[in-house]
Amino acid sequence: MSKNSEFYFTSGMYNYYVELYPELHPIVKPVMLFFKNGNKTLGLKQIDTGTKLGTITKAESCYYLAHIYLKYESNPAKALLYTDKLADLYPKNPIYLMKNIEALLLSGNYSAAEKNNLILKRTTTGFFPAAWHTFQGTTLEKDDKNDALAQKEYLLALKTPHDDQYTKEYHAMSYAGLARIANRAGNKAKAKEYYKKCLEKAEYVSVMKEAKSFK
Repeated sequence: MSKNSEFYFTSGMYNYYVELYPELHPIVKPVMLFFKNGNKTLGLKQIDTGTKLGTITKAESCYYLAHIYLKYESNPAKALLYTDKLADLYPKNPIYLMKNIEALLLSGNYSAAEKNNLILKRTTTGFFPAAWHTFQGTTLEKDDKNDALAQKEYLLALKTPHDDQYTKEYHAMSYAGLARIANRAGNKAKAKEYYKKCLEKAEYVSVMKEAKSFK
């Protein structure tokens, strides 16, 4: 790292994930004895340094830090710092725009998310409709308090095939949204059914926690 700032990204990723992976998959803990110990806090700091000093790895550092803060750390406000930077650096990249909208929504910034979602809606091919239908549903549910329209958007999101890398979690979020709506309507059995489907897709700690805590 002292000789090449691009290594802040790779060193940070190692330090974070070598500690995280056995936490999520305890079965591999005996094997981890053969790996150098890491440090999640140090890893996050190193990747952050990569967002400032890296050239080739700047975008990757921003993207993976945002991903970590959204998926594992449940800190969307922190993720937003990096998705904002990506959106500024690459305003025509729909994946970066998509992640920026997600971070805005999960941070409670509904007006900015809705404005950006209007731009994302122009991309009608591939897996993007699953994203912007989910985002629209979230805004309708949580900001506009319109469960009927939110339900329609969540169902439309689920009709769009997801991509395992980029949009699988949006199906989980849509199922969670439908579960909340069903619960508010007094249909607890339907809510449980939706949360069960949510857990089949969910990878975000916050989404899994919500689904598992429903009784």
